[in-house]
Amino acid sequence: MTAQSAQAALQILQERNFSILISDLAMPTENDYQLIRGIRALNDSGKAAIPAIALSALAGAQESQRALEAGFQKHLVKPVDFEELIQSIAQLGGP
Repeated sequence: MTAQSAQAALQILQERNFSILISDLAMPTENDYQLIRGIRALNDSGKAAIPAIALSALAGAQESQRALEAGFQKHLVKPVDFEELIQSIAQLGGP
């Protein structure tokens, strides 16, 4: 399922259950980390703890560290290697 904004994604996540979140950090109208911070602040502990992968065009240890500190478990650089994405999903316990 996709969402066009962090606000829409938060609404969808509150209404449905998912195994994993994959989020592009380059959202045009919002702060790159607004979504994950909103998710981690949810009152539902199961939904707040959803495993999350950040996708970004920015490479490097500093960008990766920033994503991890914001609440993502994994940071992948675009263009994403399909095998790396599948391995990341498997590592985080996704379907």
